[in-house]
Amino acid sequence: MSVDFYFNPHTHSIPSRAGLKAQWKKIPNADVLEAIATEAQYLNFHLFILKSAKHTRADCLTSKPYEYKLGLSVRAGAIKAALLLCASIAEAALRAHAEKRGYKLAKDPKKRMFGNVLNAWKSQGRPRPDVASIWDELIRLKDVRNNVHLFKAAFDPDSNFRHVLKEERALISELTTVLNHLKGLESR
Repeated sequence: MSVDFYFNPHTHSIPSRAGLKAQWKKIPNADVLEAIATEAQYLNFHLFILKSAKHTRADCLTSKPYEYKLGLSVRAGAIKAALLLCASIAEAALRAHAEKRGYKLAKDPKKRMFGNVLNAWKSQGRPRPDVASIWDELIRLKDVRNNVHLFKAAFDPDSNFRHVLKEERALISELTTVLNHLKGLESR
């Protein structure tokens, strides 16, 4: 089915990378800071699309124009994509700080993935105090990120698009909480 799209609101200000770099200025690695600012800029735009995209059937003359939000699997896919972007930003920020602080990470930099990075942020089996308040959200982000492996996700009821849609509000709220918290993380 062909559809026509419309954005409501149709205008959006995308933050500059320089402005985003200022928000993330505590990242202790300039290259990682640049990468985070780039992804954060796209995430901002992606969330605008998710929130604002409306559509109607291209050949429909009987319904109100542009009354439908993105729905079903398309919307769930957009939510999952936003979470993947957030998880990538979180992983990069946490890894940069962990490396600066000398936390124990895999010796091979190629193995410093999200799970390994999160393990470095534990001390005596518990999350370190400066990430403890967002620990559950970080674990959930890691789990959602693992659904990028579609064969595995096909057997995970939490990756079902209906489940993702049901949890949308909570997932987007957690995404915002994690990113806002990590902007304030500091390593000397």
